[in-house]
Amino acid sequence: MMTAALAAHLEKDLSADVAAEFPQHWRSEVVFTVELSSTGDRNLQFVDLENDGARFALVTELRAKSSCMGKIKTTEERPLVARLVEHASPLTFNRGQKQPNTIADLIVWGNSLGDSLGDKIAQAYGYEGEQLVDTVFIEAPNALIGARINISGQPPGLFDRKAGFSKMLLARQANIPIQRIGAKRVSRDILFARNLASKRMTLRGKKIAVIGCGTIGSHLAKMLAQSGAGHDGGLLSLIDNQTIEAENVGRHFLGVNRIGQNKARGCAAEIERLYPECKVRGVDVDARKDLQDLAEFDLVIDATGEEALSVVLNEWLKAQHTDGNEITALFVWLFGNALAAQGILVGKDEYACYRCLRPRHGDQWRYDPRRDPGDIEEVPGNCGAAAYLPYGVGGSVMAAGLGANMALNWANGESSPRLRTIRIDYARTRQVNDVNAPKSDGCPLCGKVGAA
Repeated sequence: MMTAALAAHLEKDLSADVAAEFPQHWRSEVVFTVELSSTGDRNLQFVDLENDGARFALVTELRAKSSCMGKIKTTEERPLVARLVEHASPLTFNRGQKQPNTIADLIVWGNSLGDSLGDKIAQAYGYEGEQLVDTVFIEAPNALIGARINISGQPPGLFDRKAGFSKMLLARQANIPIQRIGAKRVSRDILFARNLASKRMTLRGKKIAVIGCGTIGSHLAKMLAQSGAGHDGGLLSLIDNQTIEAENVGRHFLGVNRIGQNKARGCAAEIERLYPECKVRGVDVDARKDLQDLAEFDLVIDATGEEALSVVLNEWLKAQHTDGNEITALFVWLFGNALAAQGILVGKDEYACYRCLRPRHGDQWRYDPRRDPGDIEEVPGNCGAAAYLPYGVGGSVMAAGLGANMALNWANGESSPRLRTIRIDYARTRQVNDVNAPKSDGCPLCGKVGAA
């Protein structure tokens, strides 16, 4: 009985199963990172990236000057060239086929997949000017793989003859070994959208401003860049007029190497180093003095946690809405010693603005998650340092994460619920449900619209 079952299994056509995981079945002997941006059979180039002194090899489109992976190292020498052949059907191994080890094996395997793929691969080897193209990549719906001619062990000068190269290759195909190559794709989509659910939008193409590059805003700025902000025509503008000091480093995105620098410019430089194609700028200015410059943005994020500044920004925002501007603002902050994080999206709609959360200074916060609003531990200023609220970097990152998620939801048309809360210290907070907060009767900007 078992023998019959085993025989039936061995007779089964497994080509579809192999196709589903073809890169693993190819059994690559070497793997390259490949960045493709166009279509069709074409030439590629091998280049090195300059990543903080580390050498990193990459295969890109021929004559590409930049990469989403970093800065392409310039050299006087012409880069090595490879060729790419496209195939419309999935790659697989049919029953009885094994991984190709020679040019002859490669041709037979390729032709078994239709469209004379094997012949096209063989024809792709040859010369590009004075340079031998000994590597061919094959791109199919289910895989990107390659094969390189193994020249070692061949008669001296055999591959130096440009004339008649194809004839020589076919004549000696059974005796010319190949090296199977694997490929890891890289692209902006892979960098920024891979971890998002299918069909989710990133922040690419959006113009986003972040006011405040401190304990929350510095981490948030990096998260926004990781989510696509500043790419594909977008802009990430970071605004802060303060300098990073030694006492900031413990819960800031920037490290000791940036002490003494402006926070916005330091964050912009660090993000540009991490993501070279990101269009990010650091602006050393008090945002309250240049509010009108914010009118060009799709989303303005206030990560200062300073209520006085937030009130001014909110008032400007409401005036923009009155004038017909559809700009949206996101406010994100921490309560006390990072007991909880909260954020609110304010758009041109019927819901609460930032001022609606506390219409008059000194009033109780409408959606306060703290069990005791007076539960605050403050360390007095000394030796030239200002007073501060002690808490760990985890609170900063959680608030930044809340802001990043709300920004992505906004980009996907999912602003609701507009007010969101994360409890960090459960012992000292209570549950506040995420809501579309109604406008407050007492708000000086919204007037008696809705009910508190």
